[in-house]
Amino acid sequence: MPFQQTQFGRLLFEAGWLPTGDELSVEQSDDLLPAILEVWQSCDPKTLSATSRSRATNVQLWLAEQISNGAQLTAVGTTADSKQHWLGSRLIWWPLGQPNGSQIGITSSRLGRRLDTQADWFTVFRAACSKINRDDDVLLTAVNTTPDRFVDRAAELFGVRVVSMRCSQKRESIVAWLKRIRKMVSTTRGSVFPAYLSPESTTGSVAAEHPDADLPTRDRAVVALADRLLVFHLRRNGHLDKLVRARLSNPNFPAGTVFIALGEGLVKRDLADDLLDQGAVGWVVLNTLRPKLSVAREGTHMKPAAIVKLPPNDKWEWLTHCTRAQADAWPDQERHEYIDELLLASAATDHSAFAALRRIIDNQRLVASSRMIRGDTRVVCFTAVPLSELPQLRSFRSHLARWDFEPYGICIRREWLESRDCLPVRYGDDSLWASLDLQDRPYFQVQTSTCRQSGRTIDWSVEREWRHVGDVELEELPANAGLVFVPTREEAEQLVTISRWPVTVLDG
Repeated sequence: MPFQQTQFGRLLFEAGWLPTGDELSVEQSDDLLPAILEVWQSCDPKTLSATSRSRATNVQLWLAEQISNGAQLTAVGTTADSKQHWLGSRLIWWPLGQPNGSQIGITSSRLGRRLDTQADWFTVFRAACSKINRDDDVLLTAVNTTPDRFVDRAAELFGVRVVSMRCSQKRESIVAWLKRIRKMVSTTRGSVFPAYLSPESTTGSVAAEHPDADLPTRDRAVVALADRLLVFHLRRNGHLDKLVRARLSNPNFPAGTVFIALGEGLVKRDLADDLLDQGAVGWVVLNTLRPKLSVAREGTHMKPAAIVKLPPNDKWEWLTHCTRAQADAWPDQERHEYIDELLLASAATDHSAFAALRRIIDNQRLVASSRMIRGDTRVVCFTAVPLSELPQLRSFRSHLARWDFEPYGICIRREWLESRDCLPVRYGDDSLWASLDLQDRPYFQVQTSTCRQSGRTIDWSVEREWRHVGDVELEELPANAGLVFVPTREEAEQLVTISRWPVTVLDG
């Protein structure tokens, strides 16, 4: 049954999409583009100026091109529809068209920085991608939500279709949004269908009356537009918790369409019980076996290294490189490779400090990084502090959300590193930095800085840092010039099977 888009007609006119601000008659949920083109085609050219005729021709050509490419412009619901009650009067621009099928929304509260510790979450994500009907279902997510950063690779790896909702810019008007849509470059066709959600057409729309109207639009859009909603992880009283409860209590949404993943790393029991009582459906993924980490090298018969005592501090002749847990891809790894490891449950997913050390031993290389280095030169960092004093340096850097000087790493003879141009850093201030030649700047480190949160002054010179520009190749490092260290005997026994250098246990 046709309905009148009076308000959208006026806005489309103001944005240059229509020649007049009259009502636009379309079928409910239909594409608006054919109706818009029809209005232009019905205009009498004789009534238009030369400039207006030229503009009309350009708009018609653009509309015809978009329609031929499958693009669509749709409206969100009607006044009585629960979707409009959640989102208000909005438009959605589909540059590649709207895929057929049920929309399966995937949502999750934020994960921690260490994605490699979220094995259960990725098991559920993998199950969702594997079990949906590829012909009749399409995954729905939104940019800047937790699942969003994984859906592009999931679409390729699992052959699923994905709708990626992109919300309007902050404080952008719908007229400005419509003008921006006109200027967009064509999108390459694939398994991911972008959907651009406009701002609300009026400030006083019904969405403003919704109790959760102040929550992020991206989350509201997924929860409201999904035919079925999968909840992977939830925090009590968080944004998603409020939205999921609101959907469960809304009679306009069909019963049994909200599924929550059960488990400690997913939706915890006490919260799950509340949601199940409200009508959510529990979802348990069985056989969530995690790959066991194999430490020994396959196909090698090297003699195990020795576990030795910690060298004494007197006449300390070593420089120490500590490893730390990596929250993302390794420095020499493409990010999509790391995402693949997470999605496919690879044993290489482990990015702990121990895994970083094992990787150094396997690859025979210390990979340089420019992070936190003034001038962005890639360097490998060492400390001249004796190994037994290392625990005194261990500290949590809240501004970086990481630990420094974790009890994992490798000591290398200072003489061997010096022969490869490893040098001590020069501690100072901006005046020292300005006076240094370009070749000396990679060895500069500011001496003191102030922590923004605590106001505490940090003296970096206690680290007694040395640096090597570029990667450090360890293939030629003799067995007596390297020393691997870990905090436990168990870890030491694992590493001696693959290490050319002796291993020591760092107590404390």
